[in-house]
Amino acid sequence: MSPSLTRCRRSAVPRQIVALAVAALVVEWVHASDWNQFRGPEQTGISTETDWAVHGTRTWTSNVGLGYGCPSIAEGRLFVSGHFVEEELDTLFCLDASTGEELWSYSYPIEIYNMDHSGGALTTPTIDGDLVYLHDREGTLHCLESRTGKRRWSKPINEELGVQNKPYGFAASPVVMGDLIILCQSRVVALDKQDGSQRWASAEDRHAMYSTPTVFGSNRDLLAVFSQSGLSVRELANGTELAFHPWRKGRGAVNAATPLVTRGDHLFISSAYDHGCTLLQFTGNSLEPIWERRTMRTKMAGCVLHDGLLYGFDESMLKCVDLQGEERWRVRGLGNGALSIAGNRMLVLTSRGELIVAPATSERFDEQSRQQVLSGGTYWTAPVLADGRVYCRNSLGDLTCWDHRSRSSQTAGSSDPSHPNPKSFPPASTLLAAHRKQTGADDYAARKAVSFLGQFEMRSVGFTGERFRIDHLATGQWHEMIEAPGFREGEIHKYFDGEHGWEINPFRGNKLLEGNALREIQGRGSLGSVTDVARYESLNTQGVVDFADHRCWQVEGLTREGSERNLYFDVVTGLLRGHDAEHETLTILGDYRPFGDGRLPTRRYIFDPETGIESVYRTDEVVFDDVGPTLFTMPDEIRSLVQEAADSTSSSHEPR
Repeated sequence: MSPSLTRCRRSAVPRQIVALAVAALVVEWVHASDWNQFRGPEQTGISTETDWAVHGTRTWTSNVGLGYGCPSIAEGRLFVSGHFVEEELDTLFCLDASTGEELWSYSYPIEIYNMDHSGGALTTPTIDGDLVYLHDREGTLHCLESRTGKRRWSKPINEELGVQNKPYGFAASPVVMGDLIILCQSRVVALDKQDGSQRWASAEDRHAMYSTPTVFGSNRDLLAVFSQSGLSVRELANGTELAFHPWRKGRGAVNAATPLVTRGDHLFISSAYDHGCTLLQFTGNSLEPIWERRTMRTKMAGCVLHDGLLYGFDESMLKCVDLQGEERWRVRGLGNGALSIAGNRMLVLTSRGELIVAPATSERFDEQSRQQVLSGGTYWTAPVLADGRVYCRNSLGDLTCWDHRSRSSQTAGSSDPSHPNPKSFPPASTLLAAHRKQTGADDYAARKAVSFLGQFEMRSVGFTGERFRIDHLATGQWHEMIEAPGFREGEIHKYFDGEHGWEINPFRGNKLLEGNALREIQGRGSLGSVTDVARYESLNTQGVVDFADHRCWQVEGLTREGSERNLYFDVVTGLLRGHDAEHETLTILGDYRPFGDGRLPTRRYIFDPETGIESVYRTDEVVFDDVGPTLFTMPDEIRSLVQEAADSTSSSHEPR
């Protein structure tokens, strides 16, 4: 199929999907207000613009297809790509940055690559003068004229290198420096930017796939490449590897964030899934660790370095960390988002599609504005400020432009309806009690059992409309059954008997649940437990925020186990709309309907920030007193695992 023109999709259809990675890189000359790549013209994530307003107004919104790549902007033109499932095409759009009008588009056939996520476009276009380069997830590099969209050339670079694509696809964007284009396709390769011919390629295959490299050095002649195995420094001119530092601590590693240059020869890298971060010094022939910490564990969106401080998302917490690796402050409740900085202020896009503006300071997080700019999907794409306009994108392909050009009605000192007078805040205990009364939670707690039956979706792994059953027992026990997708026969069960949690899985094997997985089912062990005042050491109403398309009172709670949790109560109905916490999944509740003695949510959306997996439960039926404790008879295999864990704990405490 030859490339063709498509129309920009302007009406977004909400779908629950998850994300993977975004990246982009560098050219030598751009206008001051341009943002020609994901981390901007200097690869820092910082805009040079200073005269922009804290509050914005929506200008336009378009749908550009599934994906996670940032928009790139140059000379009033915006470039962004996305995937359209029905057509099985990726499309690179060129839009008028001020109006969203489509100027041209370029499409080509490509697979969706939706293993463990919804798939779609992963990379960001790189603009270099009158050309724009796009590296797709299958390994083809496209070169087009930026004014007309005419294709100069397209080359399957992965075939020339002899490397196989990975299940998630290639996610590193092209780096343009001088007359070279640098790509990461498991191996690192440099191409001539005029015709795509190969200049050099690394001999080592370190699985460099997701992180976009950084150009650094006093003469900008060095390349920092963050691969799945670690960080390497190469000569830009010929690709010679000068130093390598291994950075892989387990099977769950995803090294996706761009390396940061904190000073001339210091490099910062960070990755999630319990990895952490490290600061390394490049000596010329080695990378020497200065320190290693767990204070910052970034996933897809990396940190931004500003005035000697690192700002970024540590798993699902926004943090400020200094260059000694010490935490200055943290904020929970924003989910796993992304950020950029301009004019000493952060632009933070939360996991719920809120755009927050706050000063970039080491003292505290003090938001100046919070606006709901998008809804649905996931938000791992950094907001982009260019010419006073802020562009935000979600994984569904919804791209929105908000006008933040400075004007008298949009100043930092203007009133913000999101922050009412604290004296008017209702007490947190009153909000929890009102919700429990409406839902009849106390009446349900007196019953032997309450069971929920309905349909389950986890589209990223092929579950679409499978049957589920969830049983809550008054004794605090909990059980979940999910039928396997149609192409498999069987059921997956999870149990919590008040002390132990386990999973019965005919496909991946049975196992004892530990860590976050155990904490998650403990939190679901009894109906209405999240709104039980007795479970909290303290509860405080923080104010009104937008949550799941509703105006909600945000309540911050500290549990008696010492963990923090945010609860969101609808300002109009008083019902709980959802909750999140550092060691919990994000949960959104909706479609409350009468059952028994109260109103219960029939839609439960759950997002796991550690895996990026989204699940949706749609309840059709509620059954009372239908199960008993015999359901929780522990299988012999699980019992032996419990005994092994107990023996291991006992031996570790024996005197030596």
